[in-house]
Amino acid sequence: MKSARRILVLVPHEPTVDPRVHYTAAALAKQHDVTMVATTHEWDVRPADNAPNDVSYTTVRLPYARRGAVAGCQAVCALLVERSLGLGRPISSFVGAVMLTVLGAAGAVVLCGWLIIDVLMLPFVLANEPRLVSLGLVFGAVRRTVWQTRRAARWLLSRLPGAAPKRGALTRYVERGVELIIGTRAAASVLRLSFCVSDQLVRCVLQREDRPDLLYVHDLYTLQAGVLLKRKTGATLVYDSHEYYPYQYTHASFTAIIRRYESLLLRWVDTYITVSPQLARELERTYARRPIHAIPNVEPSPPAMGPPAVTEMSALARDRVKVLYQGAFAEGRGLEEIIREWSGVDGSRAALFLRGPRNVWLGQLERIAVDLGLLGTS
Repeated sequence: MKSARRILVLVPHEPTVDPRVHYTAAALAKQHDVTMVATTHEWDVRPADNAPNDVSYTTVRLPYARRGAVAGCQAVCALLVERSLGLGRPISSFVGAVMLTVLGAAGAVVLCGWLIIDVLMLPFVLANEPRLVSLGLVFGAVRRTVWQTRRAARWLLSRLPGAAPKRGALTRYVERGVELIIGTRAAASVLRLSFCVSDQLVRCVLQREDRPDLLYVHDLYTLQAGVLLKRKTGATLVYDSHEYYPYQYTHASFTAIIRRYESLLLRWVDTYITVSPQLARELERTYARRPIHAIPNVEPSPPAMGPPAVTEMSALARDRVKVLYQGAFAEGRGLEEIIREWSGVDGSRAALFLRGPRNVWLGQLERIAVDLGLLGTS
């Protein structure tokens, strides 16, 4: 018999895409009343094979809308002030609005300078950013030309003895500028998604008559919603971190921004869970927080393993080393960068496979692979 405890599970994507979302909710539903609220994106796919047959909980799907970023930014400003001043209670929305206004004015000045730098750095960013949109124009043809020119230059220099170019001070400054721009843009994309998801989830939950006793949030993108709802309802907050978010990109600016954002929100987390003991130990070191629990993304292996099956992937690999990405295709996962860098791999020795539900992002990845001459070859 279930208890009267109400548990709310928050998910930033289509729930059936990730089996972990289902089996954690199903385990909780054995003893508690569980409701799942998820924002679903236009690129999300609901594979029929992934749909659970024994659903013992209620699922509410909200079509993702790109609004609420300002409200989310204001909420983070308020949380930052509370943490910095060591306040024991939430500050008023008026103070948060004043802070946002001040930061907005300062941001406008920074933005003007940023646009000037962005225009000056545009030729260099085009060679490194796989999906750049600037001033409403998509420079696809220019990017392809830059990539092919750079590849040809690398090939030529590799065949000329002693022709390795010397990296001067200007080159280093340009590289640092490119790193800063790309990393900051990627971080802004993550924050914007988190703010919009948070705004939708908070509005939906607060409109419900039943308030949760426990909040179980999946991924960084729903953590802010969990924190805000905890402060309004007094519910216990459980955070299930699926990745090492600050290092989704290797750019220093991205790492610094996302680590600061996640660290700020962790103050209100009661129980912290991740996907492996190794990652749990690393997160304990990074955030100086113990304990962090691990629920592995694995199923028990059968007692007897059969011979390796001959699959379509092994046939395509033709005895080459197989490198497999398996998961959802979405923005901010670094897949464009992997494909771009794969052009430097010897295709006769290794093959890259991307496996997951087909959506618009997979189509974009395939176009990049075609432009680089990689699709169907390596």
